[in-house]
Amino acid sequence: MSGMHEELPSTSIVSRVPASAPAKPTDGRAAPAVPARPTALSATPDVVSLLRALQRRWALALSAGLLSAAVVAAVSYYVVPPAKYTALSTLRVSMHQPKVMAAANESPIDYLVFQKTQGALIKNRMVLAHALSDPAISELKTVKGVAAKVDPIQWLETQIKVEFPLNQEVMQIMMSGDRPDDIEKIVDAVTDSYMKLIVEADSSERSKRADQLLRLHREYQDGLKLKRKQLRELALSAGSDDRDALVYKNQLINQQLSMAEQERRRLRSELTRLKIEEQTLKAAAKDPAPADEGPAIQELIERDPMVAQYRSQLDDYRSKLDRHMRLVRNSTSDPAITALRKQIAMVQRLRDERIAELKPLAAAQAQAPQNNELEQIAQRIASTQQWEAEVAKEIEAFKEEVNALNKKTLDLQSEKDEIAIDSETAKKVRAEAETIKVELQAPKRVQVLVKATAPRTRDEMRQIKVASVSAAGAFAFALFGVSFWEFRARRVNSVDQVVHDLGLRLVGCLPALVDQSRPRLLGRSQPSLEDRQALLMESIDAIRAMILHMSRVDSLSVVMVTSALEGEGKTSLSGHLATSLARAGRRTLLIDCDLRRPALHRIFDLPQDEGLCELLRGELGAAEVVCPTPVDDLFAVTAGRSDALALQALARGDLHQVLEGYRGQFDFIVLDTAPILPVADSLLVAQHADAVVFSILHEVSRLPMVYGACERLSALGVRVLGAVLAGTDGPYHRPRYAAKA
Repeated sequence: MSGMHEELPSTSIVSRVPASAPAKPTDGRAAPAVPARPTALSATPDVVSLLRALQRRWALALSAGLLSAAVVAAVSYYVVPPAKYTALSTLRVSMHQPKVMAAANESPIDYLVFQKTQGALIKNRMVLAHALSDPAISELKTVKGVAAKVDPIQWLETQIKVEFPLNQEVMQIMMSGDRPDDIEKIVDAVTDSYMKLIVEADSSERSKRADQLLRLHREYQDGLKLKRKQLRELALSAGSDDRDALVYKNQLINQQLSMAEQERRRLRSELTRLKIEEQTLKAAAKDPAPADEGPAIQELIERDPMVAQYRSQLDDYRSKLDRHMRLVRNSTSDPAITALRKQIAMVQRLRDERIAELKPLAAAQAQAPQNNELEQIAQRIASTQQWEAEVAKEIEAFKEEVNALNKKTLDLQSEKDEIAIDSETAKKVRAEAETIKVELQAPKRVQVLVKATAPRTRDEMRQIKVASVSAAGAFAFALFGVSFWEFRARRVNSVDQVVHDLGLRLVGCLPALVDQSRPRLLGRSQPSLEDRQALLMESIDAIRAMILHMSRVDSLSVVMVTSALEGEGKTSLSGHLATSLARAGRRTLLIDCDLRRPALHRIFDLPQDEGLCELLRGELGAAEVVCPTPVDDLFAVTAGRSDALALQALARGDLHQVLEGYRGQFDFIVLDTAPILPVADSLLVAQHADAVVFSILHEVSRLPMVYGACERLSALGVRVLGAVLAGTDGPYHRPRYAAKA
């Protein structure tokens, strides 16, 4: 049996037993149970997973890291060229533009952007070309040697470095080379060119901007003078430059226009009435009424409708004039009062003219009552028509005056708005120009602190620093590479992975007979081979106890032992399990169902010529292929000689009749099968077993492979009893337990 232990490496863990068992079917056999579905396996590593993987392969990772670090350090040390001389000039770049006044009308610029801009300007081709144009620079050996090969400006762009140490207000212009005197002169030349072409040019641009603003201010002032002159002329023609006064004047003219139109309507009505009366008098002549001298003439004049109308208008205008005189302080220049006075004078003139016209008529009428009234009506019609014509002229004059006043009011307001805008703009332009002129007196934002000096020492530690950093990087990369490689392998290394990641019931753990783990520290003693063999027997007996218990509950008799891939301890597990059952007094049959790569005949030193393949082909009977073993109550059936006919019989399900024939002869039948993933034989055998036990080898079996094997059995509805983790080495597998055993 010594050969049975060769597939079992190291590490130990606590076994877990399920709290419940599946119910029995009506025929007394255990119902096939679908295995617990494994959880999804994550392919993305996290820090904990990588550290665990590194812990499992720490020796390999440490060796690879040290070797990589040594090689990379040596290569870096000899590949990196020796350090050169470095010359640098130091300039101060203020975070904010220095100012004379408390605030200036200049837009702020982000300081980091300003730093990057200055660095780009220093390496501008114009600045570099100006520096190289100096004969003292172009004749340097360093420059002449470069000019023979490449463009000096392009070369200088790559050699000049600009840095802001720790983002402070200090800028360093530096250059490295083999000739310290040459690089000192080149750095100073670049610094001087930058100060002249960039820094001083910026001050000149600001001065030009101030002059331009002053010229613009003068242009605004000339325009304002012209517009103010036009405004005065408009105000004189309109009578006022006050918008409210012009609006009020417009309202008065509109009132007069309304009154004139009302008067014209009244005259037209009066004219119509007189014409009707004239026609009536022509139809029936009437005797004239006698009139008295003196008061009679006055009475006739007062009864004249036009005279009465003029009197009414005079009373109305005088009332308005009195009201305006009380409201206005300066009555001599008020346009409304002037207009009312003109209206009063005009109405008085028209009334006097009418009275003058009526006096001869009244006198004649008074002296000659016999005059025909028809003549009077004709005269009234003529005077009414004349008055209507005068009123029509007034209406047209009022309309023209209203239109002209409206246009002048709009022109005045537009001119005022333009003057206000131009005046405000001129003030801002003037203030901006004066501010810039004042700020030109402030110190420059960029100032040279220290010019370049010829360096006398090299940075000898540069190669060592580069080699150290490279070695550290290579060491870290090697550790990460080994850790990631180990993680991608996803080897089973703990009980938690079997239970939680795969979702399998843990039936038991088997210790390793040979310690292949890392060397023990702190002087821990190594268990002997006898102790490990005793621990192995104890672990197998623990698994046997679980199976015996389940057989009493579920009538379990045919147990299949398999694995995901070959080399994961399934044959050793099936042999140990069958041996343990036989030691417990159970008549046990061990069948080698791995028809492609059988191994049980070598473990028990049995002949292979007659076995399961011959039984499946019908060449031998069931009793003829059963062989006794050195262990009491343990019998074995080897695989025999496999061929296509035997595999076809296995696919047809002939194994079911074979197992049914053996059930009554043996208490337990243990089936050692081929791995699940490489071939389909194990899936065919699993359909005839009461339960399946998975063999998982510590640090060898891989989670994705075991997961895939479980998925295949789950798809067939095969009951998985659990998994056995072989090759463990933990706190429960210690020599003192073996001694007690």
